[in-house]
Amino acid sequence: MRMVRYIENLPSSTKHRSVPKTVELAVRTGDGSEEQIQLPIERAPILLAFYEFGEPKYLDPSRGTNLETGGVVTGSYGRDPKQVLSELAVKGMTIVGPPTRPVAFARMIAKIAFCFAFTQGHISKLENPGELVNAFMEEPGTIGRFVGSIPPPFVKYDGVGIRLAIKVLESKGIAYTEVQLFAASGAPTYVVVLGRIKNGETLA
Repeated sequence: MRMVRYIENLPSSTKHRSVPKTVELAVRTGDGSEEQIQLPIERAPILLAFYEFGEPKYLDPSRGTNLETGGVVTGSYGRDPKQVLSELAVKGMTIVGPPTRPVAFARMIAKIAFCFAFTQGHISKLENPGELVNAFMEEPGTIGRFVGSIPPPFVKYDGVGIRLAIKVLESKGIAYTEVQLFAASGAPTYVVVLGRIKNGETLA
């Protein structure tokens, strides 16, 4: 994600100093052999996996608390992979990436959602915001109660880096945050349940 933030020119408190300068690729040559190469980040394709989750289990305790994972949606950033293949004159390539960590990803999304709600002054209007904090800080095995994703089709928001929105499920009196990273590329939108709204409070 650091590479994508750099490529997309998003703000960084460290001025992107920790971003690797090269991308490792395993390329397949014409004779079928494979070799490892390094490309400068400006010349490389950058792929980012977005997890698809099930619905948050907050409203149905009988479904448990584990995170439901589905498929993976791959976003393409940086150079076009087909163009890179043509320039390198190779038959195929594999981008070497980090291991998959869906629970860690869901915890990150939950933290973003909670912090946004806090800055908007909404956390004090909830009955039980500590439940979400406990899930992403102490009991990651329960993060499935709070985090899910909206199924496709995915929507693009031109010119938007991170899209955040607070919404209310009126019939249940429950507040939730929508989180969409790299919204301009049409990445998946995630839903994070914040908690029940106190009687007499509104999220305006």
